Amino acid sequence: MSTRGFLGFVVDGQEKIAYNQHDSAPAGLGTAVMAWAELTDLEAARRAARNLRVVTDEDVPTAEAIERLKPYTDDLEHIGREGPSWDELLWKTQGDPQAILTCGYITDASAFAAYFAEWGYLVNFDSGELEVYRGQQDAPHHDGRFADRTPAQETSWPVRLVATFLLGRADYDALQGLSA
Repeated sequence: MSTRGFLGFVVDGQEKIAYNQHDSAPAGLGTAVMAWAELTDLEAARRAARNLRVVTDEDVPTAEAIERLKPYTDDLEHIGREGPSWDELLWKTQGDPQAILTCGYITDASAFAAYFAEWGYLVNFDSGELEVYRGQQDAPHHDGRFADRTPAQETSWPVRLVATFLLGRADYDALQGLSA
């Protein structure tokens, strides 16, 4: 079964959030993001996050962007005549913070993140923390940046902040304990 989630960055007060199709639980995406933050040059990553271009379905990829993003795309030859969508162009960046930062584009999944993700991770360069969110909340709460958003449905509340970790300081045991 697929565990849908999100991966994003916070820089200069801006959220830049991408969808993640599968394996978003702490043992999967959470561990991968924590390991990346432990090994990466966080200042270089901050600069790259600052320069990320957030795109939506309304933004049409240019020929230059399509060419540049080929390494992150599954197979351009099987895409419809209208041209590839951003999701298709950025498919191989899912769950990979370095790939997202390197390619320079991120598809806006902020609405999905708030209400429909099962797990989510924000690399917050402003606070120096990895924020971990758990979805499928059935009651209102006051935990995290999404808490004050209007519920998607009467019984579906935004994701809840369940933990924060200092960037570059891995605590895999505590992260794994969140799934219990």
